[in-house]
Amino acid sequence: FAKALQTSQQEVARVGMEGIADSLIKEDLEAQMSAAREIQQHILPRMTPVIPGFTLAAANFPSKAVSGDTYDFITLKGGAQGLVIADVSGKGIPAALLASTLQASIRALALVFDDPGELLSAANKAVFASTDPERFATIFVAVIEPDGSGFRYASGGHNPPLLRRADGSQEW
Repeated sequence: FAKALQTSQQEVARVGMEGIADSLIKEDLEAQMSAAREIQQHILPRMTPVIPGFTLAAANFPSKAVSGDTYDFITLKGGAQGLVIADVSGKGIPAALLASTLQASIRALALVFDDPGELLSAANKAVFASTDPERFATIFVAVIEPDGSGFRYASGGHNPPLLRRADGSQEW
Protein backbone atom coordinates (compact mmCIF):
# COMPACT_ATOMS: atom_id res chain seq x y z
CA PHE A 1 0.00 0.00 0.00
CA ALA A 2 2.80 2.42 0.90
CA LYS A 3 4.50 1.79 -2.45
CA ALA A 4 1.24 2.48 -4.34
CA LEU A 5 0.67 5.67 -2.32
CA GLN A 6 4.20 6.90 -3.06
CA THR A 7 3.73 6.17 -6.79
CA SER A 8 0.42 8.07 -6.78
CA GLN A 9 2.01 11.05 -5.04
CA GLN A 10 4.85 11.10 -7.57
CA GLU A 11 2.32 10.97 -10.41
CA VAL A 12 0.34 13.87 -8.91
CA ALA A 13 3.55 15.89 -8.52
CA ARG A 14 4.59 15.11 -12.12
CA VAL A 15 1.18 16.05 -13.51
CA GLY A 16 1.16 19.18 -11.36
CA MET A 17 4.55 20.27 -12.71
CA GLU A 18 3.39 19.58 -16.28
CA GLY A 19 0.28 21.66 -15.62
CA ILE A 20 2.38 24.54 -14.32
CA ALA A 21 4.70 24.27 -17.34
CA ASP A 22 1.70 24.18 -19.69
CA SER A 23 0.24 27.22 -17.94
CA LEU A 24 3.53 29.14 -18.26
CA ILE A 25 3.80 28.24 -21.95
CA LYS A 26 0.21 29.39 -22.52
CA GLU A 27 0.87 32.70 -20.72
CA ASP A 28 4.01 33.24 -22.81
CA LEU A 29 2.13 32.55 -26.06
CA GLU A 30 -0.67 34.92 -25.04
CA ALA A 31 1.89 37.66 -24.27
CA GLN A 32 3.56 37.09 -27.64
CA MET A 33 0.21 37.25 -29.46
CA SER A 34 -0.67 40.45 -27.64
CA ALA A 35 2.69 41.95 -28.66
CA ALA A 36 2.17 40.80 -32.26
CA ARG A 37 -1.27 42.44 -32.33
CA GLU A 38 0.22 45.72 -31.04
CA ILE A 39 2.95 45.61 -33.67
CA GLN A 40 0.43 44.91 -36.44
CA GLN A 41 -1.83 47.74 -35.30
CA HIS A 42 1.16 50.15 -35.18
CA ILE A 43 2.21 49.45 -38.78
CA LEU A 44 -1.23 50.42 -40.03
CA PRO A 45 -1.56 54.12 -40.93
CA ARG A 46 -2.62 56.35 -38.06
CA MET A 47 -3.95 59.13 -40.27
CA THR A 48 -6.02 59.18 -43.42
CA PRO A 49 -4.71 61.53 -46.09
CA VAL A 50 -6.85 64.44 -47.23
CA ILE A 51 -7.18 64.45 -51.02
CA PRO A 52 -9.47 66.83 -52.92
CA GLY A 53 -12.47 65.04 -54.40
CA PHE A 54 -12.06 61.90 -52.27
CA THR A 55 -13.28 60.79 -48.88
CA LEU A 56 -11.09 58.07 -47.43
CA ALA A 57 -11.62 55.97 -44.32
CA ALA A 58 -10.11 52.70 -43.13
CA ALA A 59 -10.24 50.28 -40.22
CA ASN A 60 -8.84 46.84 -39.46
CA PHE A 61 -10.64 44.33 -37.23
CA PRO A 62 -8.78 41.00 -37.30
CA SER A 63 -10.80 37.83 -36.70
CA LYS A 64 -7.96 36.54 -34.50
CA ALA A 65 -5.29 38.37 -32.51
CA VAL A 66 -3.50 39.09 -35.80
CA SER A 67 -4.49 38.63 -39.42
CA GLY A 68 -3.41 38.86 -43.03
CA ASP A 69 -5.73 41.77 -43.79
CA THR A 70 -3.95 45.07 -44.23
CA TYR A 71 -4.25 48.49 -45.80
CA ASP A 72 -1.92 51.40 -46.26
CA PHE A 73 -1.66 54.90 -47.63
CA ILE A 74 1.60 55.41 -49.48
CA THR A 75 3.31 58.22 -51.34
CA LEU A 76 4.68 57.05 -54.66
CA LYS A 77 7.65 58.23 -56.66
CA GLY A 78 6.61 61.60 -58.06
CA GLY A 79 4.42 62.45 -55.06
CA ALA A 80 1.09 60.82 -55.99
CA GLN A 81 -0.89 59.33 -53.12
CA GLY A 82 -1.58 55.59 -53.16
CA LEU A 83 -4.11 53.43 -51.37
CA VAL A 84 -3.33 49.74 -50.78
CA ILE A 85 -5.79 47.07 -49.63
CA ALA A 86 -4.55 43.48 -49.29
CA ASP A 87 -5.72 40.15 -47.93
CA VAL A 88 -3.21 37.37 -47.40
CA SER A 89 -4.43 33.78 -47.53
CA GLY A 90 -4.79 32.02 -44.23
CA LYS A 91 -5.25 33.28 -40.71
CA GLY A 92 -3.21 34.17 -37.67
CA ILE A 93 0.53 34.57 -37.38
CA PRO A 94 1.57 33.12 -40.78
CA ALA A 95 -0.82 35.44 -42.62
CA ALA A 96 0.23 38.42 -40.48
CA LEU A 97 3.92 37.79 -41.21
CA LEU A 98 3.28 37.63 -44.95
CA ALA A 99 1.09 40.75 -44.77
CA SER A 100 3.94 42.61 -43.05
CA THR A 101 6.39 41.44 -45.71
CA LEU A 102 4.03 42.53 -48.46
CA GLN A 103 3.42 45.91 -46.84
CA ALA A 104 7.16 46.55 -46.40
CA SER A 105 7.79 45.59 -50.04
CA ILE A 106 5.05 47.90 -51.30
CA ARG A 107 6.33 50.80 -49.18
CA ALA A 108 9.91 50.36 -50.42
CA LEU A 109 8.93 49.86 -54.07
CA ALA A 110 6.61 52.90 -54.01
CA LEU A 111 9.78 55.00 -53.85
CA VAL A 112 10.81 53.52 -57.22
CA PHE A 113 7.54 53.20 -59.14
CA ASP A 114 4.64 55.57 -59.81
CA ASP A 115 2.59 53.14 -61.93
CA PRO A 116 0.38 50.81 -59.86
CA GLY A 117 0.80 47.88 -62.27
CA GLU A 118 4.59 48.13 -62.23
CA LEU A 119 4.52 48.48 -58.45
CA LEU A 120 2.44 45.31 -58.03
CA SER A 121 4.56 43.38 -60.52
CA ALA A 122 7.76 44.26 -58.64
CA ALA A 123 6.15 43.48 -55.25
CA ASN A 124 4.89 40.15 -56.57
CA LYS A 125 8.39 39.16 -57.67
CA ALA A 126 9.93 40.22 -54.35
CA VAL A 127 7.37 38.47 -52.15
CA PHE A 128 7.09 35.34 -54.33
CA ALA A 129 10.86 34.84 -54.16
CA SER A 130 10.71 34.46 -50.38
CA THR A 131 7.35 32.75 -49.90
CA ASP A 132 5.99 29.23 -50.24
CA PRO A 133 3.96 28.87 -53.46
CA GLU A 134 0.90 27.83 -51.43
CA ARG A 135 0.70 31.25 -49.81
CA PHE A 136 -0.70 34.19 -51.72
CA ALA A 137 -2.29 37.59 -51.35
CA THR A 138 -4.97 39.49 -53.16
CA ILE A 139 -4.21 43.18 -53.44
CA PHE A 140 -5.61 46.42 -54.83
CA VAL A 141 -3.49 49.52 -55.36
CA ALA A 142 -5.04 52.84 -56.40
CA VAL A 143 -2.92 55.85 -57.27
CA ILE A 144 -4.90 59.04 -56.79
CA GLU A 145 -3.99 61.92 -59.05
CA PRO A 146 -2.45 64.78 -57.02
CA ASP A 147 -5.20 67.19 -58.10
CA GLY A 148 -7.93 64.68 -57.14
CA SER A 149 -9.19 64.43 -60.73
CA GLY A 150 -9.19 60.62 -60.75
CA PHE A 151 -7.12 57.57 -60.09
CA ARG A 152 -5.27 54.71 -61.73
CA TYR A 153 -5.30 51.25 -60.22
CA ALA A 154 -3.98 47.72 -60.44
CA SER A 155 -5.39 44.61 -58.87
CA GLY A 156 -3.93 41.18 -58.30
CA GLY A 157 -5.81 38.05 -57.33
CA HIS A 158 -9.22 39.76 -57.10
CA ASN A 159 -12.25 39.53 -59.32
CA PRO A 160 -12.39 42.40 -61.81
CA PRO A 161 -13.49 45.67 -60.14
CA LEU A 162 -16.92 47.15 -60.77
CA LEU A 163 -16.77 50.83 -61.75
CA ARG A 164 -19.78 52.92 -60.81
CA ARG A 165 -19.76 56.29 -62.55
CA ALA A 166 -21.28 59.50 -61.20
CA ASP A 167 -24.25 59.11 -63.62
CA GLY A 168 -25.02 55.71 -62.02
CA SER A 169 -23.83 53.58 -64.93
CA GLN A 170 -21.66 50.59 -64.07
CA GLU A 171 -19.10 48.50 -65.89
CA TRP A 172 -16.65 45.74 -65.02
